Amino acid sequence: MTVSPAPDRDLAALVDDVLRGAEHPGEWRAGLDRPFWDRLAELGLTTLLSRQGAGWAETALVVAGAAARGVVLPVAEHDVLAGWLVSGTDAEEDLDGLLVPVVVDGTGRARAVPWAPQADNLVVLTTGEEPRVFVVPAAEVLVSESVDLAGRPCADIEVPLGQLSGTGESTGGRVREVPAPPGAHTALLRRRRLVRCVQITAAMGGALDLAIQYARERVQFGRPLTGFQAVQHLLADAAAEHALASAATAAALARADREVAADPMTLGRHITVASSVVARSLGVVSRDTHQVLGAMGTTVEHPLQAVLRPALAWRAELGDVVDLERSLAEEVIAHDGTVWDWITGSASRE
Repeated sequence: MTVSPAPDRDLAALVDDVLRGAEHPGEWRAGLDRPFWDRLAELGLTTLLSRQGAGWAETALVVAGAAARGVVLPVAEHDVLAGWLVSGTDAEEDLDGLLVPVVVDGTGRARAVPWAPQADNLVVLTTGEEPRVFVVPAAEVLVSESVDLAGRPCADIEVPLGQLSGTGESTGGRVREVPAPPGAHTALLRRRRLVRCVQITAAMGGALDLAIQYARERVQFGRPLTGFQAVQHLLADAAAEHALASAATAAALARADREVAADPMTLGRHITVASSVVARSLGVVSRDTHQVLGAMGTTVEHPLQAVLRPALAWRAELGDVVDLERSLAEEVIAHDGTVWDWITGSASRE
């Protein structure tokens, strides 16, 4: 099941062809495959949203295709997040290298930034009433490196905010300040949540496919596992949750392409709904697919781990589910019309 509304068939075929065979079961912790990344860049698949003029539906084909196969790539970080922060500025040329976004605290620090060790530049967004955006050489601000649950190389960073003037004088002219987009923090959070919903939903689909394939092939007591009612219930439960997450994510994607400029409030609502649904559905799909595959599925070499571990790491970026649902409840209470009007968006919006 696709999470991309009305995807371009030719692009979908290209993405499928490029990603086919890119899976490396048991090697998902190896980090970025630079030659493969360079190939994607040559095809324009790493900058569809930020540079190629494509929409969310097209970009979703790439990030979802990789997530469903357990191929860990920084397309979301590079294109959807960092690329958006520098789009239309003189730093857009840095998209030729690997850009990674990072939001630093008031001291210029951030912990466990995914892909930072392999980035060429970091796009740093500061906090405060007047956020600023700097493009900083990654190697100059890395403090310590590690690997996260998804197998992504990470690093703690420390940016000397007090020395940054926007002229680059403190680092030999290699640090640049670019204009911060309007509502940078809110917009970046929404974009992050939306692309993570796309990736997590695709990963759930990949996990479900693995479980179904195994249940069909594995013979126990003279018949395939799919012949046992308990296994059928597990697969049906996982499939239902995946379908629910796909519907919520597809609705948010469609809204992002259609109404992001005209109606950002409604877009934020759709993304919050998708984030809540996806976060809850992932727990069910992870549990059920692991139960179908049994002990074999828990080994780090199994493809299920390559698919689900990144999804579990991405889920943390969606925020606390209770907080998401509380914000939706507060919006419903504050709404002047009926609950149905709020759900369908048919009433006037603030």
